[in-house]
Amino acid sequence: MLTFERQISIGSLIALAKAGGWDASSWMARATSPIPANTFPVTIDQFEIGNVWNNIPHREWLMPPLLVAKHYSMLVATGASGKSAVAITMALALLTGRQDMLGLNVVRPCKVLLINGEDGQEELVRRVRAACFHFGIGLPAVAGRLHIVGARQVAGLTFNRVQPGGAAADQSGLDRLEQLIRQTGADVVIVDPLSSFLPGGTNDGASASAVAGRLTEICVAANCAMLLVHHTSKAAQREGDNDPTAALGSAMWTNHARSVINLRRLTATEAQAIGKPPSASKDLLVLLHSKANLSRAEDAIYIELVSVELPNASPPFYPRGDSVGVATRLQPGTAVSLFTAPIDQAVIAQIAKGTPAGRPYKASGRRGQQNYRPDIAAILAPHFPQDSQAAREKLAKDLIERLIREGRLMIRNESLPRAGGGKGGGKIADILQAPHDVQTMGTGAPQGTNSISESMSAPVHGQSGPTQGGTELPLGGVGESGARETSHQRSEA
Repeated sequence: MLTFERQISIGSLIALAKAGGWDASSWMARATSPIPANTFPVTIDQFEIGNVWNNIPHREWLMPPLLVAKHYSMLVATGASGKSAVAITMALALLTGRQDMLGLNVVRPCKVLLINGEDGQEELVRRVRAACFHFGIGLPAVAGRLHIVGARQVAGLTFNRVQPGGAAADQSGLDRLEQLIRQTGADVVIVDPLSSFLPGGTNDGASASAVAGRLTEICVAANCAMLLVHHTSKAAQREGDNDPTAALGSAMWTNHARSVINLRRLTATEAQAIGKPPSASKDLLVLLHSKANLSRAEDAIYIELVSVELPNASPPFYPRGDSVGVATRLQPGTAVSLFTAPIDQAVIAQIAKGTPAGRPYKASGRRGQQNYRPDIAAILAPHFPQDSQAAREKLAKDLIERLIREGRLMIRNESLPRAGGGKGGGKIADILQAPHDVQTMGTGAPQGTNSISESMSAPVHGQSGPTQGGTELPLGGVGESGARETSHQRSEA
């Protein structure tokens, strides 16, 4: 018997067989013979476009432009960013057909299968119950239409597996998923998060493509839409996660998806731009439609996480019900909406009053005895108690810049007295000044404060600050953009 220390190719094996007397002629004839035309599994007529030209079915959108039957989409976000809360609210919107919950269009009420690989069914029910409580949804609206599968509740529900040489699609687990979908009659399936069902990892491109292709086959066979909730990669967290390729692992996951939406938290500056204090940024999210194959991308959608208390108190150890985070739509405002008219009036009055030493505030807002930020931050403190002193001073700067752009404060260039006295004037500096013809408002203004009449609300030069999408953009420097009155101009007047 021949033994080989190394692997042998099929060609070498055939050559050895021939050398041993094997007649390969009949085998070669069968291998090279053409396939008979009548054994080809399809007919060419089915590819003729004329057969379907006047019979094109409408795309079966369920939540346009994000979810469509026979395809899967992806919701990509960092860990602990609220993606599960958003997925649950999306599920309830699809169940009820309501469009107000997230501002997303829902074509018709759907049956939903919610599968979670991290939370058990008990925790999932807790979160769904809190969202229903917040949106006023009763049990009759969801009973029989929402099925919940918690972590490890169905054995063998995995999409890939580890094998020598890499990962491979787990056909048994994928078949089990299809069976669940068919048994529940789900129109929409939400898998959260995808990585929990991939013990073979997310990086192997070949297995990712195989799993993604099988998931699409399941969507087609069951005529359902699927939403895969997935994590962003570490690189995306460093460099920005607004791109569809920000998803963790192989690009095949997003390549096969028809739609990808990215979810992330707002920065403190972004929160302020939509009319929220910096301290609120931890609860503010934005949905960005980064990939849209079948239609135009959806506009940015803002979401707020609110705390909802369940009616499940259990005294004496638990005198209050569980507190659960629920995702709900946020209507963005503008930076102007952060500050009420009385705040504006109090700030203008403080600028007119000057520092405790009676000196004017410098327009630069730099540190020093004539820095307006600490004094204006003190006015803002009762209105923004959750924000830090540094955040309130940042708000003070933005508020002063807006009042300058609106012409309700002015910048005057003058020579300041020397620090500590002495002959001659000091250095030339830009100082803040309230216009001379201020009027005291009848109501709402604190006692003794001065305010601008409606006729003075227009900018001095007839121009407002730059805007983008209704939100004021921060200025590079107050001295270059605000209304300015120089000593020379005053002498001419």
